[in-house]
Amino acid sequence: MLSLRFLGTPELLQEGRVVTGAAAQRHRVALLALLAHAAPRAVSRDRLLALLWPESEALRARHRLNVAVHALRQTFGPVVVSQGDELRLDTGLVVSDLGAFEAAVTAGDARRVVTLYSGPLLDGLFLKDAATFEAWVEGERARLARQYAGALEELADAAERDGDTAGAVEWWGRLVAHDPCRTHSALGLMRALDAAGDRAGALRHAELHARLMTQELDAAPDPLVESFARQLRVAPWPPTPPSLTTEPGPPLDPPPAVTAPPLRSGDQRPVAVPSMRPAIASRARLMGHLTVGAGVALVAVTTVAIVLYGGRVVTPADAVVSPAAQALYREGLAGIGALDSAAVFRLLTSALREDPRLARAAVLAGRIAPNDSTRIALFAKAESLAVHASTRDRLYVRTVVGTLTLDSARLAASDTLAAHHADDVEAMAARGQLLTYAGRYETVVAELTPVVRRTAARGDEVDGALSEAYVALYESHISLAAFDDAERVAREWIARMPDRAAGWERLADVLTVRGRCAAADSALAVPPMRVIAASRLRPALRLACEGDYAGAADWLGVYARVGDSRDRGAANWLRLIAERYAGRHEVAARHAAALCESMGPSCSPFRAHAQILLERGRPREAAAAFALAADWAPLAARSYGRLELTASGGALQRAWYLTHVATSLLAAGELDRAAALADTIAALVRPYVSGRGSALPHQVRGMVLAARARRAGDPAHAAQLRREAIAELRHALGRPFRGLPRARLELARLLVDEGRAGEAVAVLRPAAWRGLEQANLFYVTGPEFRLALAEAYDAAAQPDSAAAEYGRVLAAWRVAEPALDARRARVARRRAGLDRGSPRR
Repeated sequence: MLSLRFLGTPELLQEGRVVTGAAAQRHRVALLALLAHAAPRAVSRDRLLALLWPESEALRARHRLNVAVHALRQTFGPVVVSQGDELRLDTGLVVSDLGAFEAAVTAGDARRVVTLYSGPLLDGLFLKDAATFEAWVEGERARLARQYAGALEELADAAERDGDTAGAVEWWGRLVAHDPCRTHSALGLMRALDAAGDRAGALRHAELHARLMTQELDAAPDPLVESFARQLRVAPWPPTPPSLTTEPGPPLDPPPAVTAPPLRSGDQRPVAVPSMRPAIASRARLMGHLTVGAGVALVAVTTVAIVLYGGRVVTPADAVVSPAAQALYREGLAGIGALDSAAVFRLLTSALREDPRLARAAVLAGRIAPNDSTRIALFAKAESLAVHASTRDRLYVRTVVGTLTLDSARLAASDTLAAHHADDVEAMAARGQLLTYAGRYETVVAELTPVVRRTAARGDEVDGALSEAYVALYESHISLAAFDDAERVAREWIARMPDRAAGWERLADVLTVRGRCAAADSALAVPPMRVIAASRLRPALRLACEGDYAGAADWLGVYARVGDSRDRGAANWLRLIAERYAGRHEVAARHAAALCESMGPSCSPFRAHAQILLERGRPREAAAAFALAADWAPLAARSYGRLELTASGGALQRAWYLTHVATSLLAAGELDRAAALADTIAALVRPYVSGRGSALPHQVRGMVLAARARRAGDPAHAAQLRREAIAELRHALGRPFRGLPRARLELARLLVDEGRAGEAVAVLRPAAWRGLEQANLFYVTGPEFRLALAEAYDAAAQPDSAAAEYGRVLAAWRVAEPALDARRARVARRRAGLDRGSPRR
């Protein structure tokens, strides 16, 4: 039985297995969707030609339709039936979610309708030169979405009638996530939240709805929503249900002793992960030690069975690779940037199952693997296969694996690859990725720009490799603060491959960086972007770009509960950042703790938890948390049992977290202990070719020198220390833009102290990004960075620019927690002084 799924990302399944290859090409999927939509009726060939190939000559279009039907029959059997000049699906051999959805609507089965609706019709499917098909898709997409919304509303109304407050919140919330600006849905969610005892949540949603009306529709807040919000504010507050009360957490006692034996290389046994709170508390009391003993447990790691990718021994006799495997590999490569990574991964691993000798398939699958254990297993397999591969493939595999190991030997292999295969876009794209990790951005630009120009017109077989080259080229321009060039590359990429989400995603990114929020929002809304989480999170990203971080956090909080389950991880992570930017650190801390309570220091929110401790003025606890993460990194790397591949990651991660330990110790006034870490960090990063890693010891030394300059009693000695600190921090930054926001912030403050405010502005301005997704400003919040930029403008006698930046800080902190009241008041006074023309003191 063939199963067709067209609601959400399209998938074809035969006997439960995802179908790839010729039958899954875009025009053939579109043909099946048109036939499934009409089933059991037939569709004329002329209508199919007009929808799928409107720009082609009649004979060529008819030939393409015949080829498509033949390919479908070869793969699935006689599922497409010819009736004269019409085609139809044999519904005895084929089932589709479209048919099931329409049947559920006809039967009035609202729960079944909601269950079947997995997303917009043919989400992410885009056909070149097929405007008629796109118009049909948009019309059907809107009709099906209305039916889905009607089913949600029916369930929400039923829950309210039955007194099911939790159900009402869920259904109204899902309806709001589906159509955020609809007044009826907003009122329903507010009513349900109030009935559930969360009146504050209802009022927050009223504020959020008003902002969305302004942002999305350029309309005034809805009077019905405002009226209901006023009624809620004056009505007596209902008692809080027991389910919404909170219990105090347990006291932070030292963790019990654990006598587990130390982990040996290759030992894969899963070990239970303890709660992180006792470990952090213990480390805060025992900061004299920056290592942990055998009691630190490792996160459980799923071992990837090598038999999944073909476990037989490969010999030189296996010289000829299967044509079917090559075809799957080429399709996977072509899908990079066009398909979601899971689909590309399935194609590449299918190629590897078809022929276990294909080293290129193993290494490329490793690049996009869904988790670290799979990536490492695939990279190890690729290197073992490459021994028997061609010289070109052996060098290519070593270059790609070098993005994980960052060792000089694999960098040298990439040099040889470039010398002999300078016109091979796949090879040069892999080298470009490695060089970006090594911090050699100018080399990437010099080498890849001509390669991209020469290969851009070669056809579909190089589109995936060309996308990889564009990624490296774009990231290098961004890292050099060449934002005009980065935008040019993104637009060139889109012009050549308009159906690839990756190009649109980069364009939205650079437009956000430059503060062009409406244009960025438009880029996120194009059809190819529907497969990307950022497109579904557009309202929050737009609010953040415009500086409304509190609004973004509120929207993300609702979406994480009731939105698309695929996006919950991204929504929760962005909410953490937005809460911090909004000055709501207590809320952010609770959110981080809830996300990480059972995961330990391996989870991403753990570093947010540590950073929040520092931002809340608890530097010793922050140092303890970062030290725990630093200890965890090499142990986690060892757990994979491939030290030749994972040692670099463990060492560089440890160096990174120790840098934050040093930052926290400096905030606690412990300069000597922070200084001692610089040599430890230098020893950790020395064996590797990491651009960021090599900068870390210089950052720590520069920040220590800056702290000593502030303590120095002798002005001449303080000036000398400042000059040495500036030299170290400039060495750390190295180029116009390389991230390291803490080093950049410290350097700018030193330059202002030295009377070189103009230079401070030049240091800060390229990195004063907007938005939430730029990792550059994770360890320094956006408003903190903009406050430093405002002070630099102020010191440089540029009052208009200073006033604008002070205003952005005040807007970001409009609902900040009381801990920021004093700083906010100082910023407001200085902004008012600039408006009056008062000089800087």
